[in-house]
Amino acid sequence: MPPMMMQPSPLGLENTTPSAPRPRGSARVVDLVIDALIGIYDHELTRPQRLRINLDLTPLPDSLPLDPAQIATQVTEHIQARHTNLLESLAERLAALLLSDQRVASVMVRLEKLDAFQECEAVGVEILRRR
Repeated sequence: MPPMMMQPSPLGLENTTPSAPRPRGSARVVDLVIDALIGIYDHELTRPQRLRINLDLTPLPDSLPLDPAQIATQVTEHIQARHTNLLESLAERLAALLLSDQRVASVMVRLEKLDAFQECEAVGVEILRRR
């Protein structure tokens, strides 16, 4: 029987045994800024405001890679599809959406309103959810 040939890793990382799990790197979306209808004040109901989004998704072992560009597009479309009252609610919805991908073990969602107060750069929330 000929020796087992190892397939090259698309990331350039070779396993020492055929059954070794793939490395678990995260997929990240960093400082994505979009316009969103978010908030409970009258001016927030009709006037979009800048929202900064940071995501860190940890895949399950042996799962196919996650595509950060696809994740950014999916999240942008989800947010811009409707008005949301609270950042906390939006963070929970995004975490549930991202965890619906069976490859994702955990997700960190950080959302920041960039124009809420003149006295600070941003106000926001951060959550971590696991499968």
